[in-house]
Amino acid sequence: MTCAQIRGYLFEIFISKMLEENGFIKCEYNSGNQIHQKPCELKSQDGEIQGRGTKHQIDFIGIYERNIPFIYPLRILVECKYYKTGVYKNVIREFIGVIKDIDENYFYNQREERIRFLNVPIIFSATFFHDDAINLAWAHGINTISYHNIPILKDFLRRLDICVRKTCKNGNYITKEKANIVKKQFSNHFEISNLKTFLFATTEKGLLINLISNDKFPHELFENTDERSCGIYFSENNENQDENNRVFFVSLHDDTQNRRFYFQASDTLMRKGFSILPLSERINQKKKYFKQLTIIKKISGIYRMIKLNVEFGDLERIL
Repeated sequence: MTCAQIRGYLFEIFISKMLEENGFIKCEYNSGNQIHQKPCELKSQDGEIQGRGTKHQIDFIGIYERNIPFIYPLRILVECKYYKTGVYKNVIREFIGVIKDIDENYFYNQREERIRFLNVPIIFSATFFHDDAINLAWAHGINTISYHNIPILKDFLRRLDICVRKTCKNGNYITKEKANIVKKQFSNHFEISNLKTFLFATTEKGLLINLISNDKFPHELFENTDERSCGIYFSENNENQDENNRVFFVSLHDDTQNRRFYFQASDTLMRKGFSILPLSERINQKKKYFKQLTIIKKISGIYRMIKLNVEFGDLERIL
C-alpha cells in the first residue's frame, strides 16, 4: 500500500465516523455472517458488494436508519478521495460503472429472498473536483462533496498528513498489515477533529450541502418551531492568497452567539468575479441555489425535519 493510499485510508475513517453520527448505520461483515440489524448484502470484510458482473469494494456502505414511504431502504455507497491534485473525471467514470453494475444485480426470481435498496452514490474529496468531474457526476446522479475551502478542516488534514509521513518515513510503501495497525491507532487514539457540527442540508432543488462548524448547532432555537430564518454570507480566508479564498457559511438570524456553519459553495459563487459583483447580482446568484435548507436532525432524542429559510439582505459580506 502506498503512502497516498494510506492518506485516503485515514480520510475514510473521518468520513465514516461523521456519517454514522448522521444516522447512517455502517454495514459490517464478520466470518461470513452479517452483523447488522438490517441486511446490507456485503460479500466480504473488505466491504464488497456483488454486482451483476463482479464484486466491488466500497469505502463506506451504510443504511439510513429512517425509512421513507414509497422508497426502498436508502443504502449509501461512499468513496473517499484524498488526491493532492484534485479528483479528475476518470474517477467519476469508474464509479459510474461500479454503481451501474450494482444497481443491475436484481432479478425477479430473487424477489422473496433479497431486499432491494435505493443506492445513493457519494464521493467525498478532501481537496477539490475538476469541472469535468463535477459535470459528469451530476449528469449520472453521483453526489460530490468537497472540503477544499473549509478552513476549520485544514488543521485536521494537516495532522493527518503528519501521521502519514511518520508511517512512511522509511519508504513509499507499507504492508497491508501495518496499514491496518495505523488505521486502528488513528481511529482509537487520534483526535479526529474539534468539530461539533457536521450536518447535511438539502436545498429546494435537491442539492446537498455539508454544514461544518466548531460550534454546536443551536437546538434551543427549535424547541417550539421547526423553522428559522438564516443568511448565507462569505468572508475572506487570508491563508489562501494565491487562490479563490472566499469561505461561505450559514448563520441563523436569531442566534445571539452568531455561530457560523461553513460549507463548500458552488462553482458559480466561487468564481473570481463574484465578490466584486453588485450586491443585487450577488443576491440573485445565491437565490438560484438557496431559498430553503432542510435538515433532518435528532433534537432531544426525536428526529425532526427542520427548515432554514434563507433571507437576503444588505449584509452579504463579512470581512
